[in-house]
Amino acid sequence: MVAELVLTSRVVFTVRGVEAVFMVYNKRDQLVLTQDGKQRIDKKWSFVKYDGLGRQVMTGIYTHATVVDQLQMQGQVDADPDLFETRTAVTVALPHGYTNTAFPASTEITPAPAWLPLVGANSISATPYTLTNGTGTKGTANSINFTVVNSATNQSPFVGFTFPFNNSIFPINTDITFSVNATDNDGNIATVEYFQGTNKIGESADKPFSFTWPSVIAGSYTITAKATDNQGASTTSAPISIIVNTTSTTFYKGINLNGNDISIDGNLWNSQASSKMRSVS
Repeated sequence: MVAELVLTSRVVFTVRGVEAVFMVYNKRDQLVLTQDGKQRIDKKWSFVKYDGLGRQVMTGIYTHATVVDQLQMQGQVDADPDLFETRTAVTVALPHGYTNTAFPASTEITPAPAWLPLVGANSISATPYTLTNGTGTKGTANSINFTVVNSATNQSPFVGFTFPFNNSIFPINTDITFSVNATDNDGNIATVEYFQGTNKIGESADKPFSFTWPSVIAGSYTITAKATDNQGASTTSAPISIIVNTTSTTFYKGINLNGNDISIDGNLWNSQASSKMRSVS
């Protein structure tokens, strides 16, 4: 035998031969209460609560001692100014971690049991039955597996040099600017420190992260950068090497046409009758 479904209105759903199901909506057009014939005998309603984004955050059973009519219950819901719940601390009274202000907000509420999965791998399964309360013919169980990550654990930042390149060469007494890319997935970068070996030579606290090492004397140097995030976690970059030369080479090019011999930086330049590039050291 196939039951005939009859939707008599948006708020009353009936199956021929079965008591009607009452439905109550809030002012956001969300279904918040339902009641079947058996529940009506016990003055109970199944309720759903939502957050500000319209997501279901709580379900359970609501018992009202006197109101059993759908129209009366709709009036109760319409009179409630609170339409959704917001996040709050988990307590014994608020095991779901949400406020309890939207209708129904009564001690007569029996919330559905809350389950707080452990950090790591978890599995949950559901088994259908043809009758209520786990009776009748048992169907095939469906399971889902998921992993809970401890979001309270701070992730370390990332830092790497963008300039100069490894094994770069600079003239003596040059001001050398170091630039890095520093990011943090779960926060922000508080500071970037720059080290020559174990000696700190500078730091920067704002993007773009860079530091200028002034008048660097001759030598070979190993440079690292250390990024620290707003929760104190830090990461040290891969090292780069730079070389500062003790001497430099100057190249001269010139044209001296039909003029006198001249000396530039101690180098004698001879006059020529025609255009000719010449360097004399």
